[in-house]
Amino acid sequence: MRLDKQWTPMPCLGDAHIPDHDEPAFGAVRAFLRYLKPDKGLLTGDMWGASNFGKFKGRADPLTRLRSGREIITAREILRYYIFDACASTEWDVVSSNHEDRLRKDIWALNPELWTIEDIRKSASIPELLGYREAGAHYHEGIFNPRPWLVCQHGEAVRKWAGMTVKAEMLERIGTFLIMGHTHRMCVWPVTLATGTMVGCECGHLGKNPPDYNKGKVQDWQQGIVVAWLHKTKAQVRFETCPIEDGILWWRGMEFSA
Repeated sequence: MRLDKQWTPMPCLGDAHIPDHDEPAFGAVRAFLRYLKPDKGLLTGDMWGASNFGKFKGRADPLTRLRSGREIITAREILRYYIFDACASTEWDVVSSNHEDRLRKDIWALNPELWTIEDIRKSASIPELLGYREAGAHYHEGIFNPRPWLVCQHGEAVRKWAGMTVKAEMLERIGTFLIMGHTHRMCVWPVTLATGTMVGCECGHLGKNPPDYNKGKVQDWQQGIVVAWLHKTKAQVRFETCPIEDGILWWRGMEFSA
């Protein structure tokens, strides 16, 4: 039986924190997407760093703050070229995340009178600002269920090592198969209970490692993406990790780069 007759691949891309992203890593992902040509894809949030918004804006130099609008435009252009245009027929889903909340807390809270105007609410929404709506991507607040038994979320907690967070989320909060971002770690973690085995993954990241804002500190971060294979008729999912090192993505013995 051919694998692709019963299974649908869904590449899952984690945090990039544009403009603290890794350009070679994005180039490798673009090459891989052009090869895989998936029907579905998932962004697990925090594509945009938004480091000059929300509670962090008080720490930013005023001149740096003036470039924040350019950050939004840059993020939109990067996502369009490297992801959405790489496989134009792919249907993308995006889950909301904490870095986007910085924008909400900054602009939305300080100017509540503007949100009585429907046109402003629409044009200043996250799907509009980051180009998701223009690309035809589906934006989900909170969680997304590509199947009734599978939860996709960005996540909020971060535990010490790769795998610990997704394991805890599955056991303590979700109770079923889980795909998540937020941790900047990449792993597949099975948990077997009396009712069967649940499997979850943390989707890695596409940012610099270490990032400019945290140089000199060792982080348990893994650069890469995950491919989730969804069975077309059964409540089953299989995960493949695709590590990226020095701008090269590895998958099934093949290497992809810009």
